[in-house]
Amino acid sequence: MKKSLFFGMLVAMILLATSCQHDEVLIDNNNSVVTFEISTPEIATRTTFSDGTTATQLQYAVYDDKYNLIDREGLKGTAQLANKKANIQMKLAAGKTYNVLFWAAAPNAPYTIDYKNLVMNVNYDAAVSNDENRDAFYCFKNVPVKQGNEAIKITLTRPFAQLNIGTDDLTIAQNDGINVSMTQVVVPVYSTLDFKTGVATGKAKAQTFAFANLPDDSQTFPAGDYDYLAMNYLLVGADKTVVDVEFAYGTTASHQTRSFTSIPVRPNYRTNIYGSLLTQGIDFIVEIDNRYAIDPENPYNNNYNSYAISSKAEAQEALETAKAKNENYVVLEASDQYIGDFNYALTTELVPSETTVIIKNANITGRSYGNKTNGKVVFENCTFNNETGAYSIHFDGGVGEIVFKDCVLYGWNSFGPTLSSVSFYDSRLYGNGMYAMIRSYVELYMENCYINTVDAIHDDEYTEGVEEVDGEAECNNCYFSEDTDKFVEDMLAQGPITIDMDKDLAVTSNSYIHSVGLTEDLVINGNGHTIVSFAESANNFDWKDGIFAYMSTTLTSQNGSSVTVNDLNFTGPMTAITLGNYNGYYDPSTGKYSKEYGFNTTLNNVNIINAEVFAYAAGIAPALAIYGNATLNNCHIYGTTLSELDTQHKWPVYDVGIPNSINGSSVTINGGKYGSIYVWEQPIVTINGAEVETIVARSDMYFKDKCVTIKAGTKVGSIDLSAIIKRDKISFKIEDGAIVGKIVDKGHEYATLEEWQSAQ
Repeated sequence: MKKSLFFGMLVAMILLATSCQHDEVLIDNNNSVVTFEISTPEIATRTTFSDGTTATQLQYAVYDDKYNLIDREGLKGTAQLANKKANIQMKLAAGKTYNVLFWAAAPNAPYTIDYKNLVMNVNYDAAVSNDENRDAFYCFKNVPVKQGNEAIKITLTRPFAQLNIGTDDLTIAQNDGINVSMTQVVVPVYSTLDFKTGVATGKAKAQTFAFANLPDDSQTFPAGDYDYLAMNYLLVGADKTVVDVEFAYGTTASHQTRSFTSIPVRPNYRTNIYGSLLTQGIDFIVEIDNRYAIDPENPYNNNYNSYAISSKAEAQEALETAKAKNENYVVLEASDQYIGDFNYALTTELVPSETTVIIKNANITGRSYGNKTNGKVVFENCTFNNETGAYSIHFDGGVGEIVFKDCVLYGWNSFGPTLSSVSFYDSRLYGNGMYAMIRSYVELYMENCYINTVDAIHDDEYTEGVEEVDGEAECNNCYFSEDTDKFVEDMLAQGPITIDMDKDLAVTSNSYIHSVGLTEDLVINGNGHTIVSFAESANNFDWKDGIFAYMSTTLTSQNGSSVTVNDLNFTGPMTAITLGNYNGYYDPSTGKYSKEYGFNTTLNNVNIINAEVFAYAAGIAPALAIYGNATLNNCHIYGTTLSELDTQHKWPVYDVGIPNSINGSSVTINGGKYGSIYVWEQPIVTINGAEVETIVARSDMYFKDKCVTIKAGTKVGSIDLSAIIKRDKISFKIEDGAIVGKIVDKGHEYATLEEWQSAQ
C-alpha cells in the first residue's frame, strides 16, 4: 500500500508544477539569473567518430562588451557535460551586454585556453592519427541580458575540419602482401584560434599526425561501404580553403605514401577522400559532407529541399522526385496534418544509402507496417497512432538508421534485425487500449523519454513496455509510469507517513494526488529529485467527478496534522500545486469554515521554475496556490507561463496565488526567489529575506490587521496596485531595511506607498 501511495502521490504531483519564465528583475540591483543550456550537436551515429561523447569537460568565461575578462566566482570555471549537455547558471546585470565563451573537449585534450587574449592554442607534440580525443566544440556569443530570469540555449560547434580517408581495396592489398595496420597523415594546419573572430590565426605549418592503428571495426566510414583508414581533426584557416595531404599507410617500419592535392576543407565540416587508394594510384573521390555541420539556427543547413505532404502518396511522390534529382537530404513537411497510415510507405529504393529523410510534424494514423530504409530516417514532432492494434510504426528491412525526436507513439512499434540502430529523443509512448510496446531487434537508445503503459492489456510480456530482443538497450533520463488512477485519501489517513524519493519520477495523465482526510503527519523527502509531468492534450486536465482536476496536486490536512515537503523540484505541464483545499475548508456540520481543516503545510527547498500551467479556478492560473497556513523556506518559484495546451485560457498567469486568509490562516515566506505573487483582499502574508519580482493586489484591502508585511532584508521589484479603487484601502507594511523598487498603478510609477496614496 505504501508503494502505491508513493508512486501515486508523486506521479500526480508532477503534473502541477511546471514553470516558464518572466522577463522581470528586481529594480534595486538589476540582477538576472541567466541559465545557459549547453549542448553539442548530434552529428553522427553512435558507431562512428564524431559522436561528441569525448568532449566531457566544459570551460566557460564571461567578458564585458569590450572583451575584458570578468574574473569573479560563478563567471569563469569548468563543468561536466553529461549526455552532451550541461546547464550553467550565472548572475548577470540586466540591461548590460556580455560576451560569453564556452569550450568543450576531452579532459586530456591538447588544447589550452588563453582567457585574457581570447585564443585557443593547440599542442601538436604528441599528435597521432585517428585520435578522437582531439574532438572539441566551442561558442563565443554576444549576450544582451534582459530583465528577469532567462534561459539561453547554446549549441556548440566544432572549430575543426574533419578529414577522413577510406578505401575499398584493403583486403586486396592485404592479400598482395601489403600490411596495412597503421596510417599517418601530414597536412598544413594552424595552431591558434581567435575566439572573437572564429578564425585561425598565424601561419599554417605542415603537421604530422603520426602513425597509429587503423580505426577499429566499430567506426563506420561516413561515405559508404569503405574501410576506414584515417581520421583527423584539422584547425584550418578560412571558412573554405584547400590543403595538400600526404598520406602514409602500412607500418612505422614499412609503409607507402601517396599525396592528394587541393583538398577542400572547412571548419565544422567533414571532408571524405575515398576510393581504391591502396592498389590504384589515381582512383579516388573527394567530397565535403555538408550534413556534418550543424547550424544551431537551422539544423538542416541551407542545403536541402523541403516537400509539403498531406498523405502517404505525396510522401512517396516527393521521395521519387528527390531521387530523380539526386538529392540525398530531404525534408517532408506535414504541417500537423493527418496523413493516414505509412503502410509500406518507405522503401530502400526511396531511402537508399547515404540519404537522410526528415519527416516533420506528421500525424500518422492507422497501420504502418513493412517500412524499410538503407539511409537515415528521422521523425520529428510526429504522432503515431493505430487504434486497431499493431503496428503504429514498423520497420522490418534495410540497413539504415531510425531516429525519433519529440514524437508521441501509441500502441505497438517494432524494428527489425537488419537496421543499424534505433534512437528515441524527448519522445513519449502510450497505450492504445491494446498495446504500449517498443520492440527492437537492434541497438536501441532512448534519452529523455516517457513510457506510460496504463492503457494497455497487462496480460503478457508482448503488450507493454520496452523490449530489446537483440543487441543492447540504453536509456538515459527515461521515465516509466504504471497505473496511478487511484484515490489515496484512505492510505494517507493511516499515517504518520514518510516518503523518501530515490529517483526522479514522472506522472501520467488521468491521475491526481490529494491528502484531504489526512489526520497524521506526512513528510515527503525529495532528496533533490524532480517530479516531471507529461500531457498531450487539454483532455489530460479534465476534472474527476467535478471535485479535483486531473494532474493536480493538493496537499492539505486536518485536526492539527501537517504536510512537509523537502528538497523537491517540479516540472512539466500542470495545474496549480495547491497547499490547502478551498473546497475542504467548509465544515458542513457547523455551516462554517473550519480552522482545523486545510492548514499546516511547509515547503523546504522546493523549486517550481518555468512552469507551464493549465487553467485553474478563482480567476487565476498560478504555479502554486496557497489557501491555509503555510511556510515556504528557501523555495524558488518563478518563470511561470501558460501551457500551450490551454487554448481557451482566460485568466492571468502568476507564480504564486494567495487567496483570502481563512479564519486567520497565514503564509510566511522565508528566503528564496519568486516571480509574481498575487494576493487577495484579506492576505496575512509575511515575506522575510526573499527576492520577489512583483506583488499584485487583487482589489481593495479592507482589514488593516490582515496585511502583507515586507520585512527587512527582503527585495521586491514592484508592487502593482492597479486593481485598488480606494487608496486608503491598502494593507501593506514595509519595514525599514526592506527594498521596494517601485509602486505601479495602471502604467504610472511611484517611489513609495505614501507617494502613491497622495497622488490624484
